[in-house]
Amino acid sequence: MKFISCILYGANLEGAGLQSADLSNSSFDKANLKNSHIGLGGMILFPGTGNVEQYRTCIEGASFQGADFRGIHLDAIYRTAPNLQEPLKRVWMHEIESQLEVANTAVTNDEKKKSLETLTEMIIGRIPNLTVRNRDRRRLTDEIDLIVMNKSLALLTAGLGGPIFVECKNENKPVGSGTVKKLAGTIPHGGIGLIVTTRTMSKDAQQEMRLQMLSNASRGLRLAFWDSKDLEDIVKGEEPEDRLIERYYHVLSL
Repeated sequence: MKFISCILYGANLEGAGLQSADLSNSSFDKANLKNSHIGLGGMILFPGTGNVEQYRTCIEGASFQGADFRGIHLDAIYRTAPNLQEPLKRVWMHEIESQLEVANTAVTNDEKKKSLETLTEMIIGRIPNLTVRNRDRRRLTDEIDLIVMNKSLALLTAGLGGPIFVECKNENKPVGSGTVKKLAGTIPHGGIGLIVTTRTMSKDAQQEMRLQMLSNASRGLRLAFWDSKDLEDIVKGEEPEDRLIERYYHVLSL
């Protein structure tokens, strides 16, 4: 299949198999590519060698601005391709918007907890070099919702190097200072605490974050939060890495 130097503005390619296709220098702006397959194609065994040559889709110079990539099957080699980043981000935004709605409409305490933890894990996964290593980790004296391995150079540069310990609060009230004190007491030397809430952080809770950082400066405690406004802005395209740094400096300035 060849779409070399074609313009397919708004075309409907839903479910199309584009493996091994040549899409170079073509425009798929606003095209519907839902559930289509871009990536790994056929394989040829060379006689007597047993070696495998894999033919992949050619996307050099292709534009997918605004294309609908929801549910697309994408070979791993393409996931960092510059011309696919915009549509892939739109897929991610759609997914976290849906998950935020799940968290906001959850009824039982278990549903509320799990849905917000899932949303937070999805958002953290957007930040380069952050990896959720544990979820609902029970320790000797406490339980941590998410423990995140942090190898982000951007966060390190902003003063946020070290493991991240996340507390998720999906309740119908602002987060109070008690939650901050409890989280601060669970974080080891050099760690970072992040509170994620579907509501708001009370003024007392925000002030408590600053006080905890001052009183625990010797062990390098850092604290930040994402509230409902942060989550909504992230859904709209704000990069979570930037919002984490912004909220950390907000706490520093209190």
